[in-house]
Amino acid sequence: MTAPAIADRVAAATENFVRGKLTGRPLADGLRGLGGGVLPPGEHRPGAAALVRTLDADMFGYGAREAVVAALRGRLDDQPVFGPAAPVAELEEALAQVLPGASTRLGPAQLQVAGPRSVATTLAFAFGWSAEPGEGDVVLLRPAARPAP
Repeated sequence: MTAPAIADRVAAATENFVRGKLTGRPLADGLRGLGGGVLPPGEHRPGAAALVRTLDADMFGYGAREAVVAALRGRLDDQPVFGPAAPVAELEEALAQVLPGASTRLGPAQLQVAGPRSVATTLAFAFGWSAEPGEGDVVLLRPAARPAP
């Protein structure tokens, strides 16, 4: 669900007008009725600040490309953008897609992954898990304690 914002409605109406999507309706028709959102002089409300979400609640904190870079970079201050730690089954499914047959469940919240460490570590980070080196090319994965957003 998206919280309504008058600025968003004005921007959408303007885009429709510029791109010719209003099918002959004047721009003013697309903006009619928005006056109720304008406050009297001297009256204030939270405004756009009320629409700002915390990083862990923002589904679109990063675009797809930025999310890949953030996961590969692995900085702790980027972790909240990926949301809470994913269930073990969800991480297992992702590992199976990227590294078929490379993961083994060791417990309800612990995985062992054999394969490229960088791939396992990156997936673990994006799914809210921590990666610890094991023997050889094995990585142990556990849910990470996330920093506060």
